[in-house]
Amino acid sequence: MNKKLVGEDKFDIRRSQLIVPFGVGSILNMLPNESLMLCGLDEWDKNTGEKIYDERLQKYLKVKYFKTPASKQNYPKGLPFIRFPKWYYCPNCRSLKPLSEWKEKWFEYHHRDFDHPRCYKSGCREKLLNPSRFIIACKKGHIDDFPWIEWVHGNNICSNPDLELKSDIGIAGLGGIKIICRTCGLERTMAGSFNKDIFKKIGFKCTGRKPWQGKDKKEKCQEYPVTLQRGASNVYFPKVVSSICIPPYSDDICTKIQNTKEWEYLSTQTGGIDCEIKKSFIEKIAEDINESKDNINKVIDRMLKSSSGNVERQSDAEYRYDEYRALTGDAKPDQIDSKKFDIEIINGKKYKIKGIKNVILVHRLREIRTLVAFNRIQPLETDYFSDMEEEEEKKEFSSMRIAEKADKIWLPAIETNGEGIFLDFNGDIINKWKNNEEIQKRVSVLQERSDKMSKTYNRPSKNITALFLLLHTFAHVLIRQLSFECGYSTASLRERIYFGEINKSSDMTGLLIYTAGGDSDGSMGGLVRQGRPDKLSDIIEKAIKKSSWCSSDPVCIESRGQGLGSLNLAACFACVLLPETSCETGNKFLDRAMLVGLPDKPEIGFFHGVF
Repeated sequence: MNKKLVGEDKFDIRRSQLIVPFGVGSILNMLPNESLMLCGLDEWDKNTGEKIYDERLQKYLKVKYFKTPASKQNYPKGLPFIRFPKWYYCPNCRSLKPLSEWKEKWFEYHHRDFDHPRCYKSGCREKLLNPSRFIIACKKGHIDDFPWIEWVHGNNICSNPDLELKSDIGIAGLGGIKIICRTCGLERTMAGSFNKDIFKKIGFKCTGRKPWQGKDKKEKCQEYPVTLQRGASNVYFPKVVSSICIPPYSDDICTKIQNTKEWEYLSTQTGGIDCEIKKSFIEKIAEDINESKDNINKVIDRMLKSSSGNVERQSDAEYRYDEYRALTGDAKPDQIDSKKFDIEIINGKKYKIKGIKNVILVHRLREIRTLVAFNRIQPLETDYFSDMEEEEEKKEFSSMRIAEKADKIWLPAIETNGEGIFLDFNGDIINKWKNNEEIQKRVSVLQERSDKMSKTYNRPSKNITALFLLLHTFAHVLIRQLSFECGYSTASLRERIYFGEINKSSDMTGLLIYTAGGDSDGSMGGLVRQGRPDKLSDIIEKAIKKSSWCSSDPVCIESRGQGLGSLNLAACFACVLLPETSCETGNKFLDRAMLVGLPDKPEIGFFHGVF
């Protein structure tokens, strides 16, 4: 397997980027004349990276632990990459060949291997080769080189195809890119290669290749591929699951146990654990961290159960509800023994803002973000399990697992510490507001469009409510204003929306805006400071006033649909949209009218007449 390693002599990449956007199966165009793909977890060295733990997320994903991508200081060899695509051309002589042929010819002429792909011809003076810019991919997540030989020859492939790539600057577009076979003289331009059904017409099916899993790794696939450019955004869509660490799982005793060698052994056992060994380990841990054996035993039993995979998995709403309860003070601050979770609850009356029951300043929080899968061509819903556990034949678009082996007990993740502001809204006030007929009409429009898109791609439908549109749009305008007030860039702030009914006696009506960055945009206390009563009230007022007018009005405010699938109403980049790393739903399901109303119906805005 032709592997490239991330190392000092090759190139550097931030570890967080190996989760998103350059995770397993993605294409990195980071070096001149190089195009690389990160290999699957089965190809990673077993000693790569440090173990990190989050009991809730381990139970949710049914793994025993997570591992951070190794730094070059701790693991100089780096991580395994392969070159992809495999077809390269010489910018001088214009020859187009697979990398294996370039390699053979180079060795034949020079009797040595090249450090980077180079042309072997004397007239080209060891010119660096360029990777092909065109590839193919299918809905199931497979990816391969563009079928250059088949594209030129069709079903009549000559005995020794020798291709040449020419560009005619006098012809615009794909028609100016011509592929010529020097052996038989056949030629064809790239015109029509991006047509949706072009490969169906010529009878060329997906090869089923998964190059990130191994050189010859492939599986049967009945899909017809589509042509993509290797740098296009729809080549790779990572599926990332994030979790806020909350008490009691964030308590200091958990961290102390996880840092012991005894826990290292216990957490990696796949079968039963001998009772006597476990007892001796508990005694040793209790002695090392100065805690009682009873407490250690209770915590270890809970931690082992969380990573056993034999517990019932929570729904996404139940998982969020645990965080909601912790953020709203269900676990009293004086009962929290954690350096990773620290909140301060302030009564909403001090802010004099409609609908806000409490403001919770999150002085410290820990977030785990883990890559679980990826897909291509079309982004899927953020709910990981609704996609991965559905029967394959029922899915039009599929996610690819980042590990081929089904018994993989860990996933790659990054651990970041930050701060945040949590706003807990009064459900009674929101329920009274959302009963307006015009509001329900706008919600119904987005619900119908969401259902239509879900049906098109055979995906589970998402429940759109007025509460969600309100909280989501409000989070966006607040993040945009906070970036001016506290110095954080909008890309370093994230939203986390808590909404919906869990049961008849429990529901969620809150939003968290937080930063969790491991660099210069990390936790400096600036965001929490903006959550004080003397600051936040003015910030919210400015945010709502700015959202009442957009530079694209009246087109924006009167819009009947914007963005992907027209899943936004009055929302555009000039007024509401954020960097996609900040938004949980990829900048969908937004409507400014939920906040400020419409020009002819201002009363439907939740904050109408407040400022």
